[in-house]
Amino acid sequence: MADIRLEPRSQWQPDVAAGVPAQPFRTAIARWDAVSEQPRTDTRWIVIWGCVFTILLFGVFGVWAGTVPLASAVIAPGVVKVMSQRRAVQHLEGGIVRAIFVREGEQVERGQLIARLDTTQLEASLGVLETKLFAGLAIEARLEAEQVGAAEVSFPDELLLNKARREAQASMVNQLSEFAARAASLQGQRHLIDHQMLQLDDSIRGLESSVDGLTRQLVFLREEIKDSDFLLAKGLARKPKVLALKRAEADAEAQLATNTSSIAQTRGKLAELREQRLQLVYNRLEEIAKQRHSNREQITDVRHRIAAARDTLLRTEVRAPEGGMVVGLNTRNQNAVLGPRETLLDIVPTQDRLIVEGEVKPTDRNELRVGQPARVRILAFNSRRSPMLAGSVTMVTADALIEPRSGKSFYKAEVDLQNTPELTYYLASLQPGMPVEIFIETGQRTFAEYLLQPLSVRMHRAFREN
Repeated sequence: MADIRLEPRSQWQPDVAAGVPAQPFRTAIARWDAVSEQPRTDTRWIVIWGCVFTILLFGVFGVWAGTVPLASAVIAPGVVKVMSQRRAVQHLEGGIVRAIFVREGEQVERGQLIARLDTTQLEASLGVLETKLFAGLAIEARLEAEQVGAAEVSFPDELLLNKARREAQASMVNQLSEFAARAASLQGQRHLIDHQMLQLDDSIRGLESSVDGLTRQLVFLREEIKDSDFLLAKGLARKPKVLALKRAEADAEAQLATNTSSIAQTRGKLAELREQRLQLVYNRLEEIAKQRHSNREQITDVRHRIAAARDTLLRTEVRAPEGGMVVGLNTRNQNAVLGPRETLLDIVPTQDRLIVEGEVKPTDRNELRVGQPARVRILAFNSRRSPMLAGSVTMVTADALIEPRSGKSFYKAEVDLQNTPELTYYLASLQPGMPVEIFIETGQRTFAEYLLQPLSVRMHRAFREN
């Protein structure tokens, strides 16, 4: 340290000519004399101890930075979610909203009525289908009675239970009338054929009587001719008389042959009428069988359409698929139109298990494994009391996902929160959708490795030829 040499006080005089005031100058000289009279202090030890302390400080820090391991982690933003995800409440066919019974943020129970759609058109369509069903059941009962030859129609219980309805009653009345008309028509056709058969029977009996008479007549004529021929040979009879008898025999034989042929023809007509009568019954049964087959197909089709219509009508009462909180209510007004498969609202389950879902950078994907420990910070709480909840990685997507709006790629990771006292304490405050910060522990590195890694990466890139 350089020594400061002071000139004799006599040489330090104020320059009055230069305008320097005398009193302040004397005060300064007095203070300087007081300082100069104090004993000198040696500062070399201070410098030495300072250097030793600095070396020890950096030495200890270097040893700590190079040897003491620090936990490394992948940091990912995320949100709190429920295990089963939020449930979208949609309607398959859509329709006009007549009433809404919930509000945004309201807690609902499983099966609770949420909204009711207009049923006018559905009820009208269902009424038309039920009318067709009643008609089909009545036709089936009438056809069955005709097939078995019953004297009256026996309607099924399904139709009788609805006989108070005008459509069912009209169907039964119509089929009873048709049953009677068809029975009368069949009976008339049978009577006509039976009458023709009776006439032919009478004709056959008359012809058979004529044949019997002609047969007996021929017997007599032949005996008479035999006697006449004997007398003619004796010369006791006239020849013209004998010839007349032979002509009568020939006429009788011709008439007998004609009558015999007529009998055969009449019997053929009678057989045709009998076959026609049987064919009438057969054709009617065949027609009934075809009608029953077609009618049963129509009944089956109508039943399916009725079941679908009733299911659609039942779905006009929109109910909660499970308990939870109503979010994203799409409409709040009556008479609003809900499109097919349009989402009416979402339900976030409140009783389901909570998980955390994070977005991991593609560069960090190689460090993630299922089962790795993780810690989750709930950012929605006050930062001073934001808890760190323990958990573990339960799922990492096999391929990167792309965020549609920003085009950013990421891997989705799910963290299952462990049942710890911290989670129990904050469980009532946790809500799906809260932002979180996930720290997924990937291993241990020293502080020096943290500091040197960026430098080593840059050196690795720098010493490469482009």
